[in-house]
Amino acid sequence: MAAQSVLLIDRGDLPSLVAATLEPDPSRMVLWHRREADAGATGRSSAAKDHAEAMGARRVILTEPIVLGMHDMAPPSGLFQTGLLLQAAVIAQQVGCSKVVWPYHVGADAERVGEAVDRANLVATLAELGPSGPSLMIDLPLIDLADEKIVDLADDSGAPLWGFWPCDADGSEPCGSCRGCQRWQRAFENAKIAWPWEVAPA
Repeated sequence: MAAQSVLLIDRGDLPSLVAATLEPDPSRMVLWHRREADAGATGRSSAAKDHAEAMGARRVILTEPIVLGMHDMAPPSGLFQTGLLLQAAVIAQQVGCSKVVWPYHVGADAERVGEAVDRANLVATLAELGPSGPSLMIDLPLIDLADEKIVDLADDSGAPLWGFWPCDADGSEPCGSCRGCQRWQRAFENAKIAWPWEVAPA
């Protein structure tokens, strides 16, 4: 039985990088990155393109938001997530992928895990409606992992630990003081793994 083609939603963050390294056949993987509108978007877009090259992905697709105002919504919001998954399902069908990998994670919060799984199942069901709708699976391989577990998994899988953008700002290196940098610096510290950039802790 031939391996299925996979569309991986890649934000250019560490969970996306980890999910990409876990795919058994990168040559059948399509990375899709939808650019956001905040100051850190340039760094995440650059990281997503680097992921495709480093992993030997079949293809990388870069798009802008297609819903008016969607780029102003914070990525954790329910509407943002639903819009993201619906667009991913459309692109997956267009490029012949039967599986979407969504590297979203919320840790051990059972309610939020359930909401995300329900949202993914709903979008997969919608994608199959109609006379020719092929089967689509949406996988959340990291959904219940804490940040430090993501770091551990990145280290164990041999992912290039500098190959993601944690920062809420634009620059040549992460600033080390924004909320994104502090979150991931803390995760690296808890995992007892050195921070990949030479940035003084905030």
